[in-house]
Amino acid sequence: MKKLFFKSGRGPRPGSPTGASDVPLEEIPEPEELAKKLESVLDDLNLPVASRETIRGMPAKQQWEMVLSHNQSVAEAPEVGSTPTDYLQIIRRSLEASETDVNDERTNALHELAINLRTKTMRYVLQFIEADGLLQLLDMIAAMDYKGRQTEEHLNAIKCISSLMNNAHGLKCVLSHPNSITVIARSLHTSNIPTKTKVLEILGAVCLIPDGHRKVLSALDHFQIFAGERTRFQTVVAELARDTQLENVDVDCKTASLALINAIICAGPGQKNSTFRMHIRYEFIMLGLDPVIGTLRKYESEALEKHIRIFDDVYLDDIDAVNTRFGVDQIDSSNAVEMATLLADSLKQTPAYENLTSLLHHIVILPGDRRQRESRLKLLAEVAQQICIQEGGEDPDVRPLQLDVSKFVTHFMSREDVVAAKKERNRAMQKKEDYKVSMVVPADVSV
Repeated sequence: MKKLFFKSGRGPRPGSPTGASDVPLEEIPEPEELAKKLESVLDDLNLPVASRETIRGMPAKQQWEMVLSHNQSVAEAPEVGSTPTDYLQIIRRSLEASETDVNDERTNALHELAINLRTKTMRYVLQFIEADGLLQLLDMIAAMDYKGRQTEEHLNAIKCISSLMNNAHGLKCVLSHPNSITVIARSLHTSNIPTKTKVLEILGAVCLIPDGHRKVLSALDHFQIFAGERTRFQTVVAELARDTQLENVDVDCKTASLALINAIICAGPGQKNSTFRMHIRYEFIMLGLDPVIGTLRKYESEALEKHIRIFDDVYLDDIDAVNTRFGVDQIDSSNAVEMATLLADSLKQTPAYENLTSLLHHIVILPGDRRQRESRLKLLAEVAQQICIQEGGEDPDVRPLQLDVSKFVTHFMSREDVVAAKKERNRAMQKKEDYKVSMVVPADVSV
């Protein structure tokens, strides 16, 4: 993004047309035309909302000077060898060869392209998009094997996508591609820490965008299969625990990892749904996140400490809410006996106690060998998770089991309502019969 510098005084501003700071008022366009030209410049510079509002509040003279200065800088900018098409042609041509010097040329082209996508105007980004630059980057990354994902070339390709996403049009382009976030997530399968850090930063940012949270969960589900890992968050937690003895590198990666974890827990459905937060956080805790968090403070990093506080504060608030609900000081979610006892005590003398004992009974008598029982227990756990987090028939998580919980809840509630209505009707009929009996006068009683 370009920085704008404004200089007061009577002389012309560096980089502006001669005498641009003393433009006669009659040469300034009409307000409507000036506003149109100014908005075009603001879009081209991809300025944030706050900067745009500041510039819109400037005097017309300064606004017109900015338009003239920007138009001149665009006209004078060198184009040979620096257009998106030029870089993409270098990348395509080098992919067809295997010589080391050609690979170096491709790596350098990707490095320069990443800088240009971050610093040049909106026009440059649009040229890249129109030239199918994103598709070429994604195809190149997807075709890399494990060895290729360790290279500087891979890192620079990820940096290109990151730079593209700093632009509103570029972000829209990336998010609209059906497989972009999945391809980006697969780049976590590398031992190159800077590459992992950049990918984690991208995924964390996407989590905070509307509809992005679900895309990230889906991408991490695919990554679990792609990398052959036991759980979808295994790599993310592993990067928090890893110690390479390179403190600056470690801190950046750990900060990006914890920022992504916080985004997965607190963004999307987690913004308003504490049950979802408890559900998704439990996956991380089962991977050993709790003790790892305690080791992170040794790095004395403000950015890392900020994310530790976010994790701890939300975690404690959610735990306090559950403890208050059950009237206890603490619940050990890793202790099956303690949780079963707590549930049994809280549901005694209620109709739900029968359902709890039935559930435990059928878990105990699950058929099959050890592996079959484990699979059936996993199915029960998946069903229980969806019962907890679904609202209105929609699952905020991305899970392999598709179950419309609201349909079953409505069914059982309706059935209970029918049973309750029958009981009420029977009570009313019995009451009526008792009343009739009480009104019958015995034959031997005279009035």
